[in-house]
Amino acid sequence: MLSENLKNLRIEQRYSRKQLSEAAGVSKTTIYMIENDDNYDPKLSSLTALAKVLKVPISKLLK
Repeated sequence: MLSENLKNLRIEQRYSRKQLSEAAGVSKTTIYMIENDDNYDPKLSSLTALAKVLKVPISKLLK
C-alpha cells in the first residue's frame, strides 16, 4: 500500500517529512496526506519526485 511503503522507505532512509519534502520539491502536507490518508490521490509528478529521491522505482511505492 502506498501509504505504508512511503512511510517505511522514508524512515529506513532516515528522512524527516521536512527533509524529504525539500529534496523532492513536494509539500510536507502532500507527504503527510500520502502517508495517512488511504483515499488521497497524489499527482504522478509528486510520486515520481519522491521515488527519485528515495532511489526506488515508482512501482515499489505502489506495491
